[in-house]
Amino acid sequence: FAATLALRVAAARPRAPTTDEWALDWDLAAELRAATAAAGGALAPLAVARATYACGCLVLEAPRTAPPAVAEGDPFDRANLDSSLVVRPAVFGGGYALVLNKFPAFPDHALLITAAAVPQARRLDRDDLDALHRCASAAKGLGFYNSDATAGASQPHRHFQIVPGSSFVGEGWDEARPPISRDIEALPRDPWRWSGRVPFRPVAQTLPRLAGVAHGVVLLPPRATFRVARGRRPSLTSAAATDATHRLIRAQDFSTDGAFADALLRAYALLLHDLDLLNGESHNLLVGRGWLLVVARRAREANGVDVNALGFAGCLLARDAATFESLLAPGACGEVLRGVAVAAS
Repeated sequence: FAATLALRVAAARPRAPTTDEWALDWDLAAELRAATAAAGGALAPLAVARATYACGCLVLEAPRTAPPAVAEGDPFDRANLDSSLVVRPAVFGGGYALVLNKFPAFPDHALLITAAAVPQARRLDRDDLDALHRCASAAKGLGFYNSDATAGASQPHRHFQIVPGSSFVGEGWDEARPPISRDIEALPRDPWRWSGRVPFRPVAQTLPRLAGVAHGVVLLPPRATFRVARGRRPSLTSAAATDATHRLIRAQDFSTDGAFADALLRAYALLLHDLDLLNGESHNLLVGRGWLLVVARRAREANGVDVNALGFAGCLLARDAATFESLLAPGACGEVLRGVAVAAS
């Protein structure tokens, strides 16, 4: 009877829509390439003069130009979106839209924006993390979020950014992925604990690349979903029973059926807690297939370099030749990152 009831309950749960953004084989990279080709003159990419790999970073030089004209109102409101830039007007149940970045530094650079005018600085939720991770995975690249102006955000309407792996190219770096990928792959692959009977318990690690920077990275379980078994309440009495009950509650505090998005939310919550970011402090979030990284921020620029989340993925943009040359010096990129991030304790 119990098994039959469990099957009926599982069948009654709402299922994710079957549109292709939930499919494992969604090729977002190809879709963005096609959208970029179709957009033509609607895009105004940065004029990258040089791009080279130095000291573990992909350094780009794009001379400053006159700032673009700023339209009145919210540029991410659906009524104001340039139709030439829209890749998909509605994704993930209509809660988001996919559009091309009008001023990209990398080819096929896209934005995932919320349909509602949600503040950029408000803490991310389960749906945000799920949508961003799915897009980053489908683009075989990087997804990232700048929490506010200090962290590199330029608009108050909630938005995330997607850069396909194939867009990260430059002299000395011809791999179809961001430079940080090497660092992620070098991490131990079994620090997290997972089984079919307990929820995913994220474990934070750090990267040598970001030494001196307050950050944490969590590797996610390779399985897309997992279930949480509900144990019986202990029949013990006294203090031992109380302690056992508390352990049981902690082991069962998954409020859902164990979807992969819950693992993302747990990882994000752990990192916010560990980095003292639970009150909305500035931070960057970076996501790739199977991993999530958070960096605590204290300044937007250092040594003349404006830094957003891409800086911690191993990509820095210089706006003049002198700054570009300075970033090629040994240790210069790390100095910039330490200059904008909260210092590691």
